[in-house]
Amino acid sequence: PDSEREQACDALVRSRGRVLDEKLVRSRGPRSERGLPAVREGLPGGAALVSFLRCEDEPAPFARQARYVAFVVRAGREPIDACDLGAAAGLDSLVARWRAAVLGDGHRPAANGPSQVIGDHLRRRLWDPLQAALAGAPRVFVVLDGALDAVDLYALPAGNGSFLVESGMVIERLSAERELTVGPPL
Repeated sequence: PDSEREQACDALVRSRGRVLDEKLVRSRGPRSERGLPAVREGLPGGAALVSFLRCEDEPAPFARQARYVAFVVRAGREPIDACDLGAAAGLDSLVARWRAAVLGDGHRPAANGPSQVIGDHLRRRLWDPLQAALAGAPRVFVVLDGALDAVDLYALPAGNGSFLVESGMVIERLSAERELTVGPPL
């Protein structure tokens, strides 16, 4: 239900913020408890935020096994979209295989080489399920989690010999959702 997605995404935003707060406390910086409402307020018009989460046992109902979930928050739109991306083990393995293939291909990947084939499969599992929720967004902010943190989304093949970097969509990577919040600098 929409309310559970909202609560789960807010818990995710606050949790990642707490991690940053702990780092700041250790460096004697200020703390902040900014949640989803502040993130929504700071999201530029037309933009989207994709928060990837590797779930071990929370939030329900994604707790069947370790899985990846993506929450998509759109500026000025409700409700939040949640997309179950599947078993974490499968995606983690796919990420590792793609990275190994990219390194093995060197600087000139072949159109049908291993990095292209595996990268295409990874894009279909990781990015394509989000396309309906991202439709029309010229700018997308992403927060990655788990093994997905090693993925450069722009480097994923987009088909026809092109890459996501050539799609026209601006993808900006954040350390935490809280980077979008409006207010005095942390």
